[in-house]
Amino acid sequence: MKKENYQESFKWAVYGMCVASLLFVLVATYFIVRIIDGNWTSWQLPAILLIIFFVAIPISAMFTSLGDIKREIEKEAK
Repeated sequence: MKKENYQESFKWAVYGMCVASLLFVLVATYFIVRIIDGNWTSWQLPAILLIIFFVAIPISAMFTSLGDIKREIEKEAK
């Protein structure tokens, strides 16, 4: 039981680190593009990056949790 809990928490810790690294990559992309083009008042790039972030995170969380959902369904079926 404890080993299973550790594995689950480790999986979500790794997922959290991946989400944080994606956020850092998006912020770095924003600043690199803004420094190159010099157009700091445009709202299109931040909107695009936010859409990517808020779409990629739920989809990846859904696929990450599929194993947990399947395991819980099998546990309830028994």
